[in-house]
Order: sequence, then structure tokens, then C-alpha cells
Amino acid sequence: MISILQDLKFATRSLRRNPGFAAATVLTLALGIGATAAIFSVANGVLFSPLPYADSDEVVTIWSSWDNFPDKTWVSRQEYTYWYQQNRTLADVALYGRGSVNFTSAENPERVGYATVTWNTFAVLGVEPVLGRTHHAQAGQDSIPDILIGHDLWQRRFGGDPAIVGRRVEIDGDMFPVIGVLPEGFVLPVDYGSASVSEVFFPTYVDIDD
Repeated sequence: MISILQDLKFATRSLRRNPGFAAATVLTLALGIGATAAIFSVANGVLFSPLPYADSDEVVTIWSSWDNFPDKTWVSRQEYTYWYQQNRTLADVALYGRGSVNFTSAENPERVGYATVTWNTFAVLGVEPVLGRTHHAQAGQDSIPDILIGHDLWQRRFGGDPAIVGRRVEIDGDMFPVIGVLPEGFVLPVDYGSASVSEVFFPTYVDIDD
């Protein structure tokens, strides 16, 4: 213990004599600690903590790739339809995409992430809304479809009001009826590590018999 205290006193005196070096040392430590904390938060959410899905060890993500672009990339509706029709291995297959939209009410505008999801997406992930319901099989064919919202958005923007179900909210200048609120902590698989997770969920219709 005495040796450690002597080392600390010596280090303190050295840093006082060289303020520029001391500042660089503190900055380096701050960056290192920040980077470590950021990496751990991602690893903890993706690798260590269980995913917020029922039977999460049975959930898989399917990607596409091209001959001249071997990296993982998006899936077309035609690919999804083909895989859905030819699937003999998985219990079900869902499709979703991401983007951003604006709550355009004059008193509280806000830009948030959104996702378009096939009607079975939440069933595939084993997720039930805490309020309301999910989309039906024909959802997504209306010009103004029903939407679900994330738990954090519900708390932040609507104060956790249970009367949000059945209410219309203004997004990009149109009024969309809210049919459900998703549970706390839910994110789509693609949202892990994203700075802007999906908080509004629109239905997308795909004719799997086409």
C-alpha cells in the first residue's frame, strides 16, 4: 500500500510539472473509457443480454447478397415472396424495412425512426403489444393505415396515456390511427447498434400468392 501511495504522489508531481502532458493523458484516458463503455453497451445488448423476443435462440435474420456485391444487403419484395413460398424450414418469415418520419403537430414536432412491417412480424418475434393489437393480414393496403408505436415514444410524447389507442396522430402531415403500443425494450433486430431505433410501425402489404 505504501508503495502505491508513493507512486501516486510521484505521478501527481510529474503531471503538475508538465500540464500539457497531463491534459493529453486525461484526454487519452477519457477517450479510452468512453470507447470501452460504448463497446460494452453494444456487446451487452447484443451478446450478453437475452434478446427481447420469445424463443430468441430460434430467431434468425435473412439477408441478400449479389454476385458483384457480396456484402449483406436489402431483400426485395420478390425475394421475400419467393422465400416465403419455398420455405420448408422456418416456422414463418416476416419482412421489414426502416426509415424516418416526422411528427408534424405544430406544438411538438419531432423526427423519429420508423419501420414498415408485414402483418406477421411481431408474431414471428413472439412480441405482444402492451396496449391494443397488431396489424391484421390485409393491413397496409389503405392510404392511411393503422400504426403501432414504441413504448419509449408512448411515454415521451404521449405521457403513457392508455387512451392513445384509437387516437389519431399527425405524421408527415397526415393523421394515422394508433392501434397498439409495443412493450418496453422492444427493438427490431436491425435496430441493435442504431442511433435511431424504429418507434413508429407502419404495415406493408405483400401478396404472397402473387
